[in-house]
Amino acid sequence: MKFFVNDNGLKDVAGFEAQAELLSELGYAGICTRPHNRTPEMLKAFDAHGLNVPATYVTLKPSDADVPEQVLKQFQALEGRDTIVWLMLLEPKASDEQAVSIIRKVCDASEKYKLPVVLYPHVGCRTSTIEECVRLIELAERPGLGVSFNLCHFLRQHDNSTIEASIREFAPYIKLVQINGADDVPKTESNWDYLIKPLGEGSLDVGRVIRTLEEIGYNGYVNLQCYRVNPPAAEHLKASMEAWKQYRGKLSITLKAGIDLWKQDHVEYVNGQELRAVVEDKHAPLYLSLDVTDVKFTDGRAPLVEFSFDYFDEGGEELTFDIDSSDPLHGPLEVPGQWRGAGGVQFLDSKTWKTKTIVVTDARFSNRLNGADIRFRMVKQPELRLRNISLKKLDALPADSGPLKQGEVPNILMVVFDDLNDYVGAFGDPNALTPNLDVFAASGMRFNRAYCQYPVCGPSRASFMTGLYPEASGVLDNSKHIRFEQPDAVNMLEYFKEAGYWTASAGKIFHSFQNVAERGISTYASDWFQNAEDPWKKKLEKQFVDEVGPVNEHREAYNVFMNEHFVNPEKYVQAIATDLKDEDHKDGRTATRISSYLKEKPFEGQPFFIACGIAKPHIPYFAPSAYFDLYPLENLMFEDVPSNDWNDKPAIAADAKYKGFGAEFGRNDRVLRAKWLQAYLACVSFADSQFGRILHALEENGHADNTIVIVFGDHGYHIGEHFMYGKVTLFEESARVPFVMRVPGKSDAGVTTESFAELIDVYPTLTELCGLETPEQVQGISLVPILGDPAAAVRDSAYTVVSRPSMLGRAIRHEQWRYAEWGGADKAELYDLEKDPREYNNLAANPEYAEVVQQLSGKLNARKP
Repeated sequence: MKFFVNDNGLKDVAGFEAQAELLSELGYAGICTRPHNRTPEMLKAFDAHGLNVPATYVTLKPSDADVPEQVLKQFQALEGRDTIVWLMLLEPKASDEQAVSIIRKVCDASEKYKLPVVLYPHVGCRTSTIEECVRLIELAERPGLGVSFNLCHFLRQHDNSTIEASIREFAPYIKLVQINGADDVPKTESNWDYLIKPLGEGSLDVGRVIRTLEEIGYNGYVNLQCYRVNPPAAEHLKASMEAWKQYRGKLSITLKAGIDLWKQDHVEYVNGQELRAVVEDKHAPLYLSLDVTDVKFTDGRAPLVEFSFDYFDEGGEELTFDIDSSDPLHGPLEVPGQWRGAGGVQFLDSKTWKTKTIVVTDARFSNRLNGADIRFRMVKQPELRLRNISLKKLDALPADSGPLKQGEVPNILMVVFDDLNDYVGAFGDPNALTPNLDVFAASGMRFNRAYCQYPVCGPSRASFMTGLYPEASGVLDNSKHIRFEQPDAVNMLEYFKEAGYWTASAGKIFHSFQNVAERGISTYASDWFQNAEDPWKKKLEKQFVDEVGPVNEHREAYNVFMNEHFVNPEKYVQAIATDLKDEDHKDGRTATRISSYLKEKPFEGQPFFIACGIAKPHIPYFAPSAYFDLYPLENLMFEDVPSNDWNDKPAIAADAKYKGFGAEFGRNDRVLRAKWLQAYLACVSFADSQFGRILHALEENGHADNTIVIVFGDHGYHIGEHFMYGKVTLFEESARVPFVMRVPGKSDAGVTTESFAELIDVYPTLTELCGLETPEQVQGISLVPILGDPAAAVRDSAYTVVSRPSMLGRAIRHEQWRYAEWGGADKAELYDLEKDPREYNNLAANPEYAEVVQQLSGKLNARKP
């Protein structure tokens, strides 16, 4: 392919000699010119520099009686140069007969001078689209007549997700291509400022065009569109040529089964068999992208494919891989479909080659909305080695030969709320409006004294999913993964899958992208969603428009503004009432996915274990505005914290996350607290609504009578209590969780229990209810006896820990007491929760309670795993 320039890119370069000298210096093949009287002079200058005139731009009217004399002179001047007559027809309402007539006349006239003719699709003209041009070509019946693919005009009239498909469809007719930089915007919002930029600028991956042209074997000219690109030409043409060289550097290397690696700066193909990707900054994410080119995988029908690769297992990173999916639950509102997590692996540092195989059911290996088909991703490890990447088309999903049948054992629906404390109506909160959770609690057993084992997402989830206490799991912060720390530990979903259950997850069950990494190991399907629109980005865009002006008129300033403002601490602690529908928030999408499982029954004859992770009320506090409206600030009820609350508490018991909320330690700022309380409660009510959708789907599709439903928060949360915001403390607000179980035939409706429960008890409870043996690793205790007798007790205390930089804070709940130690008994806390439920008065140093302290300290030490 040869790259040349449209003459509208040289407006500030006077004289043919200067133009030719500049283009030659920059490496362009030539120029597209229009018919004019100085063509011979221009050709002399360009010939001297070894440049060509690949195309001449001719504009005619279908109503023209004949080809104008000046155009014929242009043809004569270009005789024998194979210059393309690039024909655009005006008069959009002209008849087919008129259009075909003038096309034939141009073809006949140009044939005399051996010049090919190519129709130019141009917005608002008779030759308006590539589709219309091809139709006219077929009507004209002139051999060699072709069409150009003009990116900017295509984007103005088509969805950009169809770029590759259109090039493939019209490949036999495409004789010229025109490209430029562009922004990835919906066609309904597009204008030339978005759609024509120097090559390399803009958010659209123009490499998609180049790679598809390579795929169809196109070896013709490619023209640079420069309409409205601002001078100086020397600068923008240089930038476009550099971008062109980068795009042309993405030369395909066929790996196996029609998979192409296009050149990426950080990727090497070693010894013809191994891909090695390295990033210099070990803190930067590592990506490796691949394209699928074999037609049997790119037929556009979401092929059922077995995807396999070898990876070198070195280090402790988590590798995930995504597919370019057409699933409407992924991606933004305007262009449904986005990267979808397809699975992953946890590196265990064995320093050996291992194989990963997974079945992909909804790949979109034909449109490449994301500029590639498959993407590997690592967050922290700077090197990735892969080999033997391959695809195999399947006729059907692999049959499951599990021994369990639907109806023989209970199904399981487990719903985990992220950061949900006891701000739930059924648990006595005076503000919370949670009708669905309240109705559900009234249908099952409510555990009033249930506790997490670590009040942070990653450690808590690693703990209850494996039934291991955090000290035993080794996961004591969000940076560690259970697969690496305890590779032999079998998590709940994995265990039930091996036992014959159809398992799936949607939303956040494991921490972070570990959800999708577990697909194929613990689940048959797994999804992790994002909002259809980023409320924080939208807020920043509004701020920019208010302060500077329309984005499309200040694109450069907008880019600078977003780079400066988008990533900062404020992004993560936000309260924004959105105008999105429930279903367009990520939790709404999660509820939609879970509901679809219950309706479409992909588990067929198997019992199911479906895990639903609802992200709210975790920060940022994004929820539809209707949920914020439920909580007028003036109606919120909460009590101030005593000013001396921390006089008798170890300072290490506090956590500094309150600073991120703008709070001041020791100060009761009721306005600030009401703001965050309103936002938190809005998210609680929004989450409650999504839970209601899931329950409705369970009942509507006939599964409720044979499904265990277990609902809890992964840990608690502070909204101003003890001047704290967030979690990471051992106070009741942080460690206690709402916990409800409904077990058909086992639990009575509306029953409450004061028996202690821990989240690691979920695992053995479910195995016993389903008639399975509990794995030896599990340290929890089954709660089944309590289901039959709310007064029964399976344990006399609950145990929670949390890390500090130099120690592990440990706490125990026993009878009416909560006792904690921060490294030892010299930094202890003791609260009588019957008399002091808010934990204002630390009794640990009071001599009257020395015996209680001694007893509980012994119990606490005995509880250490």
